[in-house]
Order: sequence, then C-alpha cells, then structure tokens
Amino acid sequence: MNKKEGNRHIEGSLHDFKEFLRKDLEKLHGSKPAEPLSIGAGIFNERICIRFRDFLVGRHTGKTPANYFGRFKSMMKDATDAGYFKRNPAEKVIAKKGKDNPKKDTLTYKEFLYLCDIPSRTPRWDWHFFSLISLGYVEKH
Repeated sequence: MNKKEGNRHIEGSLHDFKEFLRKDLEKLHGSKPAEPLSIGAGIFNERICIRFRDFLVGRHTGKTPANYFGRFKSMMKDATDAGYFKRNPAEKVIAKKGKDNPKKDTLTYKEFLYLCDIPSRTPRWDWHFFSLISLGYVEKH
C-alpha cells in the first residue's frame, strides 16, 4: 500500500471498499464471508462502482465520499492500465459529496479575547482557552 504522506484517502477508500464488499457478500449469501476477503477482477463492473460510491455517500459527510471515490477511481484506472480490465468500470461513475457537515458552534475572536481577560482562579483554565483556539472552537480572524 502507498504509505506516502497525504495518502490517507487511499487507506480510507480501501478500508471502506472491504467493508462494502463484506456487507454486500453477507447480504447475498446470508453469512459472513471467509477471511481474508478474496475477490477476482470479474466482480468489478459499473454497477458495483456506483453502489460503492453510494455506500461512501451514506457513510461519510462533506467531501470525504468524493475524495475516497476519486482515489478508488484512480486505482481502477491504474488497474486497467496494468491489464486487469479491458475497460475501466469506474470511468463513467461520477463522485458525489456527502451531506454537509453541521456547523460547529465557535467563539468569535473577540469573544475568545474577552474570556482570556477574565481572571482565573485555576491557572489550568488559561491552557484550556489556548486549547479551544487550537482545536478550532474559536474562529480565527
């Protein structure tokens, strides 16, 4: 597997594809598939690629499904170029975004500064305020 920095989408896509296949095979046969999961290139067609894309959309929010499916499409293209497929089964399948992520409640920068000016009886609270901004709970100006 490609372990280069920034390829978490490849790992996530592969993990989700295995999960998708397990659930699909379990539904088809009525029992859990044998491990390790072994599949042949013959199962890949446009229909299974569409179903995997829809699985990702139902499982993730925001841009993650589109990013994961984009990596999956790239892997399918590479496999086609390597001769595993005559035609890329994912070529015409368009990636889709998931539902929008809910907006988090965040403090404005002014609110954060106001809270920083309030004296604290416990020095640890100053660290907590810093943690809030670094974790994204305070909007940066």
